[in-house]
Amino acid sequence: MNKKVFMRLLVIFIIIGIVIGICYLINTSKNELIDNSTFEIKFNYEPGTKVTKVLDKNETDKYDYNIYTYEGSVDIVINGEIIPFREALLGNKITIDEILEKAEKNKTPIDSSNPGKENWAMCKDGGSMEYYYDDYTILKCQKLDGNRDFYIGSPIRLLLDQVL
Repeated sequence: MNKKVFMRLLVIFIIIGIVIGICYLINTSKNELIDNSTFEIKFNYEPGTKVTKVLDKNETDKYDYNIYTYEGSVDIVINGEIIPFREALLGNKITIDEILEKAEKNKTPIDSSNPGKENWAMCKDGGSMEYYYDDYTILKCQKLDGNRDFYIGSPIRLLLDQVL
């Protein structure tokens, strides 16, 4: 490769790098960069409220399923700031994938000497997952009928039986 061609390619790569950097800066200034790795879910128990739709799948192109709460409301706490669940989702402060990733990381291993003490369960309906915490339960549906909805609800086991 001759020197002229090499220099032209080098200039093109530098320009591409600058454009990518500018696009990144513009994007991050629009969507505040927040360290979501330390978020907390704050479940506000409200007996008698049953199922409440937080976000319909038709309201955003981010999710192809509905998002609900059961017997309460949810706030997300990031860096001490309390954000209503719906606002946190629509404002790109948190995603359902981030919530599920954290739940997967928090799973206790199966212990055959102490059965039933796991903080999660896979339902035999196609793969729905429940994650159990002291204050709430997370349910991500993966049913054979196509239901992929997401729930955060009161701290009961087998939330799936309660909401569907």
